[in-house]
Amino acid sequence: MNQLAQKNTTKHIYLLFLALSLCLFSCKKDNKEASPTIVGKWSVKSYVITSLENGGVDIDKAKDILPRPTFEFKSDGSFIINRGGTSTKGETFYYTVTGNQLTFNEEIVFDHKDFTFNISGSRLVLKRTQTYKASLVPYTENTTVTLDKL
Repeated sequence: MNQLAQKNTTKHIYLLFLALSLCLFSCKKDNKEASPTIVGKWSVKSYVITSLENGGVDIDKAKDILPRPTFEFKSDGSFIINRGGTSTKGETFYYTVTGNQLTFNEEIVFDHKDFTFNISGSRLVLKRTQTYKASLVPYTENTTVTLDKL
């Protein structure tokens, strides 16, 4: 191999190495944090209902319940509500998540089955609003369930 051909080959190798280096190191990393997940064990902090039946006043239905009820959401779409170590009704329930909508396969309490949810840090907040058309005056019931991750 003559000296000129060897120089060109070496030059091409260096250029190829430089191009590969630029490609590898110029790719920026995605610094996206993982979205918070509902999967895990959560302790009920409050279960506040505001409705015409209670005079429009916030009433915490979980205020005096000790030990605090827990919801354990599993990745397979099942969950268990525990009160003092025993599951409600002795069975496993199921849930689905679509966007920020959480739907249980049956009412968990007080005919509540469909919620919007938000997770911020270690806090999960479930909300629902339902309008009833009972008798002559329709009224709205608001429910907010606040849970802390265990």
